[in-house]
Amino acid sequence: MTQHPACRAAVITCCSQNRWDHLMHQRDALQQQHPEVPHFVVWLDEGSPPSVPGATVILVPPGPAGFRLSAARNHGAAAAISNGATLLVFLDADCVPGPNLLPRYLQAARDYPSAVLCGPVTYLAEDFVMSTSVDLAAATRPHPGRPAPADGATVAATE
Repeated sequence: MTQHPACRAAVITCCSQNRWDHLMHQRDALQQQHPEVPHFVVWLDEGSPPSVPGATVILVPPGPAGFRLSAARNHGAAAAISNGATLLVFLDADCVPGPNLLPRYLQAARDYPSAVLCGPVTYLAEDFVMSTSVDLAAATRPHPGRPAPADGATVAATE
């Protein structure tokens, strides 16, 4: 995937130790599919964060009430923007992106430059193990309560 100069994507993921394995699956998918896209991992636990190969790690430790998710997202976004990103893609740590996720977000951002974008969500079986993007495509089951446009289609929200 070649990034358009006017629209440069970065992925931001907030993670803690209890989601480490999920994060590693996400990193594997991003590294296989889009190694050129910067990935910012915001570590939510106390202490020094682990190294995440291929990603920039930012520490936002918990506060008195627990994880500071809003602050973590903001720190990740600020780091990505400082790195030149114009499209911020926030992925939950347990999200394994399909090969078309980033190209489709980039196209949607070009088509709808002032929009907040949201892609389809699917839930994988608990025992799912991905070795290729074909495995991921075969396991895709869009959430019935959320929009799942046809491949390549973009649906604009209405009031």
